[in-house]
Amino acid sequence: MRRYRLLTATVLSLLLVLATLVVSPVFAQPTFTGNAPVDFTQPDTVIIADPGGVDDVGLPIQAPLGTVSGWDVVALYFDYDHTTDIMYIGVDTFGICGDVDGDGNPGGTSAWLAGVGGVDFPNLSGTESFTLLIDTDGDYVSGSGGSGIEVVVGVDDINDITAFGTYNFVGNPFAPQAGFGAVLPNTTALFANPSAAAPDMEFTIANFSTLPDFTFTPGQAFTFWINLFMGSFQDDGVGEEYLPLAGVTVAVNIPPQAVQPPDSEPGLVPEASTLILLGSGLAGLGAYARLRWRGRKRRSRP
Repeated sequence: MRRYRLLTATVLSLLLVLATLVVSPVFAQPTFTGNAPVDFTQPDTVIIADPGGVDDVGLPIQAPLGTVSGWDVVALYFDYDHTTDIMYIGVDTFGICGDVDGDGNPGGTSAWLAGVGGVDFPNLSGTESFTLLIDTDGDYVSGSGGSGIEVVVGVDDINDITAFGTYNFVGNPFAPQAGFGAVLPNTTALFANPSAAAPDMEFTIANFSTLPDFTFTPGQAFTFWINLFMGSFQDDGVGEEYLPLAGVTVAVNIPPQAVQPPDSEPGLVPEASTLILLGSGLAGLGAYARLRWRGRKRRSRP
């Protein structure tokens, strides 16, 4: 009887180990460098391209030919880690994010902008603003300007980049920079103040599933809706950026947690403790087989 118990325990242990080897969660965390297209290359990354493309942020005729404002967005990147409940977000701009006049210096005003009465403030100060609106439950009627947006991430038109965070949204989606309410407890980590070395805005939001009115469980596929705004009231002649359009939201569809066999990724090796447990299980089965063989051998003797 003792042998059969040993066999049962060994087989169950072995099956448990094999299950952890056959299927394992997959998430390749983005490594932030300030270059969103390079950093967000994971298979489950969701990319929302700006439908307006380059030059959809207007500039005055005084701007040098070929100038592109740092408000001008190429695309947004979203990558969600179901295991840690962290959302990774990147905002790729055609120049340096926040460089109003596109002169390569996000903290200085060029001669042509000053000539038309505009100012390019450093560190998203002055009336410069970056806002990412999030409708967590899909109850905002896109284009209406009404209620339904729960969250705003970024900097309003009063503070500077040191106030970058995640807040309750209490305003009008057509003027998102004025809708920052109470700060939410979700830690928001900004990679860097955009610069020539790190031109894109990249940040993380912790405990993403706990944002107001979310109902999904990490591991499941889920959808939320966003609108991006960047602009200033003091950059005379330079337009604002909305993605996709002012007061309009677009869906971000996050896939469920991915799994894969361990041998499908080159260089993926099980942990030493797992291998030890697997070896113990195999050794136990071998020992039991030897005992069975010896017992049969004794019974078969004349």
